[in-house]
Amino acid sequence: MIAEIFREPGAVLAGVPVAALTFIIVVMGTGLAVLRGLATDRRALLRLAPLLLALTGGTAAVWARTHGGLAGLAPQLAVTAAILALLAWHMVLVPDAGMIVTPRRPATVAARWSTGALVAAVTLATLALAWHLRTFAGSTLVWEAPVTTGFGEAFYAHTGSLGYAARTLLWNEGLVSNGDASFLYGAPTYALLTHAGFSTLSLRLFAALWALLLVPALWLFARRHFGPTAAAVTALVASANTYVIFYGKYGTSLSATVLACVVAALAVGELVALDGVAWWRGLVAGAALYVATLGYSPGRLVVIALLASLVPSVVRAWRHRRRSALAAFAALAAVAIGVTSAQYAAGGQRTFLHARGEQLFTIMAETDYVRDYLNHDSAAFDAFARWAKGAGLTRLVPTAAELAAVPRDGPFQPSPAQRFEVAFKVLAETVPQCYRLLSPFSMASPGSQSIFEDPPAIKAYFAPFAALTLLGFVVSLRRARQWGHAVLLAWFAITVLPVLLTTRCDAHRTVLLAVPLCVWTAIGTGEAGRALARLGVRPAPRAALGAGLGVLLLIGTGAVVLRRHTDDGIQRRLLDAVGRLPGPVVVGALIDVRQRTWVELGLLERTRRNPAAEGHMLDRGLREELARPEGTWPPELLDRTGEVCAHATLVLAPADSYRTAVARLEARGLRARELRLPELSAWLVPRQEVPPAAGAAPSSPR
Repeated sequence: MIAEIFREPGAVLAGVPVAALTFIIVVMGTGLAVLRGLATDRRALLRLAPLLLALTGGTAAVWARTHGGLAGLAPQLAVTAAILALLAWHMVLVPDAGMIVTPRRPATVAARWSTGALVAAVTLATLALAWHLRTFAGSTLVWEAPVTTGFGEAFYAHTGSLGYAARTLLWNEGLVSNGDASFLYGAPTYALLTHAGFSTLSLRLFAALWALLLVPALWLFARRHFGPTAAAVTALVASANTYVIFYGKYGTSLSATVLACVVAALAVGELVALDGVAWWRGLVAGAALYVATLGYSPGRLVVIALLASLVPSVVRAWRHRRRSALAAFAALAAVAIGVTSAQYAAGGQRTFLHARGEQLFTIMAETDYVRDYLNHDSAAFDAFARWAKGAGLTRLVPTAAELAAVPRDGPFQPSPAQRFEVAFKVLAETVPQCYRLLSPFSMASPGSQSIFEDPPAIKAYFAPFAALTLLGFVVSLRRARQWGHAVLLAWFAITVLPVLLTTRCDAHRTVLLAVPLCVWTAIGTGEAGRALARLGVRPAPRAALGAGLGVLLLIGTGAVVLRRHTDDGIQRRLLDAVGRLPGPVVVGALIDVRQRTWVELGLLERTRRNPAAEGHMLDRGLREELARPEGTWPPELLDRTGEVCAHATLVLAPADSYRTAVARLEARGLRARELRLPELSAWLVPRQEVPPAAGAAPSSPR
């Protein structure tokens, strides 16, 4: 049993019924509160009854879902609406709900307790992030493939670390797939790869480091705006957040972007207090906001929201003639103007919100996208169309003539009704996807969440704590005039709403949700603890209940992120065989992209260690064209392959996919032999000159 826990802890932890145990702890807490309330203050018990009902009912609903209950959308929405109504009622009955309460204990005691929680949280996050960081995914993760290719192209071009870092200061498309071009992740990772070695550990190390630093950054943010108790719980919740840990083990820019956005929020938050604001804080905030734009593109929306959140403070500073605050805002404006001007001069502004066109406004301008959506069947739109025609709203539904006029190829001008249909179909796909991500009734059990699918089926919060997270959300609605709560609400909206207007709503695109959801869970937990204190529940039982919930959070998250993906090791055997070959090597492998990236990292490391025996992956076009039927080959295909063989040993795998191509090359004088590896065979074509076919046009080298 002990050996199984260390070998595959996720599978062991998945057997723990966390939803049921969470429900039991909440029931115990509610029962204790009721008993104490009946004995001491019945009026307070009545005021807090809606909160107790909401927490118990919400936890019970999630537990019921894990046992097959609440399977339909209607009952799930009804339960959610009832819980929100109870929480709103609680806000009415308890006007001071969510207020930062000065603890009765000395401030130093509270600070020590909060700091101790931070230390524990950082320790837990370190253990989770370091656990099999190099090998937990078996080979690599999907979007580590283009990131590795990007690093490799720069390495083969002999780009220096400083030159590479300078290149990342320009805005780019900011996708998961080009995390190599990000400032916080790409620049230091490239330096590490080129100096310490190409490996999955080097590829993921800075992602893990930024995820680890996110925990104290969130602690500082919560402590500054919500108090020491909220800070302590935020740090603990963040250290066991599925998004934080998973993307901290993913070799791309997402964890760096989340950290940069939190740091930017910290810097901007210092400008809100008008008294004693030094002018240089504006420079710091401007620099932090700029860095937050140099990673994953959703972070740029958070930057816009943070800038907008300062407008009321600027107005107040102007009205009250706060010169120091105005100087800080002027410094921030100077940084923003300078950065924007520089980006316009370099052409970076074109990609600031582009995201490769996978959003509605670009979809409407791209006729291929429009044509695809118009030809795509949608039961939701068909139902709407029938209703719209019955209600006389025919201008919202394309006519048969309009649909028949859609050409198969080439541009065309869609009608307003066709544009409406495209927008409707986009939302018909993304709204259900968003519901599955946010609803606690989907993927409620850890065993149903997978980190090895793409996009991963994981949540940004712990589903059994959904009622606590909703409580924190309602508290922020109640305290929306306070800057910290307003930023959380804006952060949530700016992360969710734009994604609904894209081609897909998934965990990658909503990674920034981890921030408001972690903080809301902490705020909700703190409010629940204060409710128990109001009813006379002593600190020791409250601490025991909180510790129990914390353990269940660790178990639930560990069941998802502490999993290992094992494969048959094809990439390892292929790389071992290649490693025994002398001189330059080129590998063309039609294997899973994640396995191919493992091989690519090995070839890059081979080149770093010995440039005379450099290794490359075969050009994608050649790799795929050589495996196609001979009748589809372009005329110069064999000549291009011969040029590769003239400069390096060529390895093609699997052998069956390239048997025809190798036979044709052998007919032109090329020598080849088959390598038989366990569960994989490959062609080994030694370095040699291959004469071109008679009459073949010469072609330039790759």
